[in-house]
Amino acid sequence: MKKLTLFVVFVVVLLTISACSQPPRIPPGPTPTPQPTPTPQPIPQNPLVKELPITQRTFFIGVAGYVPKNFPNSQASDWQDLFNSYSTYGELMGVHSAWNDKQDAEGIPQNVNMAYQIKGVTPYIAIGFEPDTLSQAQADSYMQTNGDAFKKTAVAIAKKYKPGVLILGVESNRYYEKSPSGYEDFVRVYKEAYDEIKAVSPNTKVATNFQLDYMRGAGKLSGRTHNAHFDVIGKFGDKLDLITVTAYPFFDYGSPSEIPDNYLSEISQYSSKPIMITEMGWPTEGTRVGISSEQAQVDFLKRLLQLSKTVNTYGLVWLHPHDAKLGVAGGLFDSLSLKKNDDTPKKAWEYWQALKSMPKS
Repeated sequence: MKKLTLFVVFVVVLLTISACSQPPRIPPGPTPTPQPTPTPQPIPQNPLVKELPITQRTFFIGVAGYVPKNFPNSQASDWQDLFNSYSTYGELMGVHSAWNDKQDAEGIPQNVNMAYQIKGVTPYIAIGFEPDTLSQAQADSYMQTNGDAFKKTAVAIAKKYKPGVLILGVESNRYYEKSPSGYEDFVRVYKEAYDEIKAVSPNTKVATNFQLDYMRGAGKLSGRTHNAHFDVIGKFGDKLDLITVTAYPFFDYGSPSEIPDNYLSEISQYSSKPIMITEMGWPTEGTRVGISSEQAQVDFLKRLLQLSKTVNTYGLVWLHPHDAKLGVAGGLFDSLSLKKNDDTPKKAWEYWQALKSMPKS
C-alpha cells in the first residue's frame, strides 16, 4: 500500500511540472537547399530489337498450351514453374481445349478454369473437337448430336470469365474438309452461340479458327491433298470479330525465306477483320523440313514479323512453352517451341524477348 501511495504522489508531481513547463524553443535550422528531381532513366533497350524487321509492336504476343519442361514426365514443380513463366512469353496465354473435356457443373472444361488461376497473362480460349477421330457418319451428324451442348459450354465460359477472345472450333476447316454437310451445321450453331455470347459478354471477340496452310490449298507435309477454300470465311457472315489461324509454313517451304509475300495478306481478299495467329513455330530438329535449325527458327520469326506488316495483326502466339516430344505427325511438331524439353532456351527465345521488350502500342 505504501508503494502505491508513493507512486500516486510521483505521478501527480510529474503532471504538475509538465503543466507548468513550456517546451524548449528549438532554434530554426538552415533552410534546406532544393534538390533537383531525379530524371527518370530510360530502360535499356534489348540490342536484338534492332535486328527485328518492325520498329513498333502493334499486336499482342504470347504462347499456347500446357507443356511444362520434361513433358510428358513433368514433376509438380515443373508445372508450377510453367504457371509462373507464362508472363515471360507475352501478354496472352492460349488454351486450346476439347469442349467437353473434364467439365465442371457449369459445363466449363478444367483446362479453361485452370487458365484463370495463372497470374500476369490474359487467357484467350479456344474450344473444339477432333474431326479426324470421327467416322464419316459421326462427322456428318456431330453438330446435330452435340451442337446444343457445345453452345452451352461456350456461353458458360463467356458468362463466367468474359474472355477477351473466345474461339469456337480449333482449325474448324479441317471439319469442313471431313464433312461439308456437318460444317453447315457447325456454322449454324456458331452463329447462334455468337449472339448468345454477345448477350452475356458484349466485349468478347468471338471467332472460329482455320488452319491457314490447308485453307491455301497447301500443307503437303500433312500427308493429304488440300484444295484452297478461303470461301468458307464467307459462311460466317458478319459474325467473325477476328480471323484466327494456325500457321505452319514449313508444311510447304523448306526455309523461311521461301514463304511467299502473300502468305498472310491473301486472307484480306476474303475478310477485312484483324488477323490473329494462334499457333506458329518452326522446327529446330529433324530431317523432314528442308532447314531445321535454331537459326532457321530465328529466320522464321523475322519473316513472320515482316509479313505481319502486310495485314492488320491482332496477335502472334507461339505453339507450346517447351518441346513436347510426342511424335505427332511423324515428329514434325517435336521441336517447334522456343525452349527445349529441359527448359533450355533456343536462339529464337532471345529474339522473342526482344519483341516482348517492345511495348505494345
